Amino acid sequence: MLMGNYIGVSLALYQLVEHSDQSKVRLFKFVSELVLSLFQLYSHCSAAEIWDDFHSRSRTSLYSSRWYACTRSTRRNMGLVLRRLRKPNHLEYYRGCIVLNNPLFTGLLRFCYQVVNFMRLKSARV
Repeated sequence: MLMGNYIGVSLALYQLVEHSDQSKVRLFKFVSELVLSLFQLYSHCSAAEIWDDFHSRSRTSLYSSRWYACTRSTRRNMGLVLRRLRKPNHLEYYRGCIVLNNPLFTGLLRFCYQVVNFMRLKSARV
């Protein structure tokens, strides 16, 4: 999913930048492909940020409750839950190599512009 978005956004940007003398239908096709690929990735990154926000809210609300005044087994169980809630909870792929969040989205946009500029330089030299 992620690599497909990288490639799709880069190729759509390249087609828009390099071949400006296209028909309106073809131009619309590339613009819509670019917008839909970016929207798909943005929605995944935004959902991951919302998920992490709810994760931190649940940690805060559980910690501020009076869980320490409960029975011993309840305190032990709440300690386990709070220990699990201590780490941020973003979606991770490839064993944590890719973490879906907003910095990943902006990094994708920067990377795609670098790829497009590299392709333009290569095509200008030929």
